[in-house]
Amino acid sequence: MIPKGSRKNPFTRSEYVFELSNNNWHGGWVKNGDNLTYHTRGIFTYSGRGEKDNPVPYEIYTEMVQNEIWLGGWVLKNTSEKKYIGIDGTEYDATLGSHDTPWSIQVYSEMISNEIWEGGWIRERNGTIHYVQNLQVIMNSGTGSYGGSGGGHGSGSNSNSGSGSGYIPGSGSGSGELESLGCQVSSGNIHGGDIILCGIKIGEVHVVWTAGMTVGQNELSAITISIVSTNMEYSLDTNAYAEWKCAYEMSISATIIVMKNGKQKSSGFISSYFVVPEEYRLI
Repeated sequence: MIPKGSRKNPFTRSEYVFELSNNNWHGGWVKNGDNLTYHTRGIFTYSGRGEKDNPVPYEIYTEMVQNEIWLGGWVLKNTSEKKYIGIDGTEYDATLGSHDTPWSIQVYSEMISNEIWEGGWIRERNGTIHYVQNLQVIMNSGTGSYGGSGGGHGSGSNSNSGSGSGYIPGSGSGSGELESLGCQVSSGNIHGGDIILCGIKIGEVHVVWTAGMTVGQNELSAITISIVSTNMEYSLDTNAYAEWKCAYEMSISATIIVMKNGKQKSSGFISSYFVVPEEYRLI
C-alpha cells in the first residue's frame, strides 16, 4: 500500500490545511491543482522529484524517512556531496551508470517508477548489461532528434497524440528457449520522458504494454507508445512504432511534428530502447 503523504499518494490542499490548522502536520506531499509540493513540518517546501539536478535537501530527506514516505531519489547531503539514496536507505555514488559501473536493475526500476531515470547502463540479475536512454526530447524551432537506433511496426497519429504498437514474432535470439522459460509481463504504463520546446514542457512520452508474453508466438504483449500534448498552445502530430527485441527489452521509435496556430514549429525523431522494470516481470 502506498503511504499517505508520499509523492504517489499526496494529501489534498484541504487535507493539508485541516491538519495544519489542528497543529497535526508532520510533513508530506500536497497536491494543489497540477502542482505537487512537499511541505515540511516547518516553513520549508520542495517541488522537485528527487532528480539529480534538483536533489532533495538532506533535512527534508530525513523528515521523509521519519514519516516513512521516502520512495528513493537524489539527496544533497551537503553543499558538494550528492548521493542517490534508495527506498531501503542504500546510498549510491553519482558516478554510477557507466558501462564499467552500471546501475543495478533494482535501482533502475526504482528510478523509472519515480520518473527520474536520466539514462545510463544497467545490469540485470543474470549479469546482462544494457544501455537504457531517457525518452526526454529537447526540441527547438526547426528540427530536433533523439539519438539511438531501432525500429518497429505499426503506427498511429492525431492532432494531440500518437501511438503505435508492433511485434515481430520470435524476434530476438533464442526465442523458443526463452518462451519455454516464461518471459511474461504484467500490464504497465510508464512515463518515459517529456517533450521540451524552447525550455517549455509541451508533451509526454508514455510506454504502455498489455499483459502477456514478450517472446514466441502465443499470447503476446502488445506495446503502445503514446505521445500526448500537455500544453494547450501546441498540438503534436506523431507516428510511433514499437517491438519486443528480447525477453524484457523493446525498441521504440517515433516522429514528432509540433504545431502551433496551424503552423509547424518543430519536428523531431525518437529512436531508442526501453527495458521493462522488475516489478512488471512475471517469471
